[in-house]
Amino acid sequence: MSELYIRRAIETAINGLDGMNAIASSSIATSTVITTTSPHGLTSGMKVNIIGHTGSTPAIDGSYVVTVTGTSTFTIPKTVTVSGTGGGFTLTAWQNIPFTQPSANTPWQQVWFPTFDAENPTMGDDFYRIHSYFQIDLMYPLQKGTAAIDTRVELIKNTFKRGASFTNTDITARVEATPSVVDYGPDGNFYKKCIKVRYWADIFP
Repeated sequence: MSELYIRRAIETAINGLDGMNAIASSSIATSTVITTTSPHGLTSGMKVNIIGHTGSTPAIDGSYVVTVTGTSTFTIPKTVTVSGTGGGFTLTAWQNIPFTQPSANTPWQQVWFPTFDAENPTMGDDFYRIHSYFQIDLMYPLQKGTAAIDTRVELIKNTFKRGASFTNTDITARVEATPSVVDYGPDGNFYKKCIKVRYWADIFP
């Protein structure tokens, strides 16, 4: 269960990052229409996380399953009485969760929690320390340059810089080193860069 709390804290921080795809507006409707600034590449049934949208009543930041209504529009199951603008959405492939890739023009990311290694700094009690890492794979359109993906890499590195901490219930994960970055180049229809973030957490009985 402790590992689950750590994972939830990190997932919350990842969901709080700026959206990878820009939103122009939301509409007044029982299922608000989200208009994007460029073709979104989604299909109905995909789950997106919206962040940074302003002005709407109520606020719509959060995760939703979308219904596609056009190349640059989709609806979410949220009643909006005052429209809003801005922000963005991110499409994330979480570990071992069903996921459909978007079109080749839509940036997305996948997140991995490969291992939880435990050590026992003290004897005779149930205290232990976890040393582990998580990895974010960024997938951006091919042959579009590296400016957008490099900006995203810097955002992630700054969010999960050495010494940053993330808490769920009473368990805190602390980043122990500057994140490392690997440029994998072309991967199928996308250009891929991976960020590895190492962290530790003390688990008390």
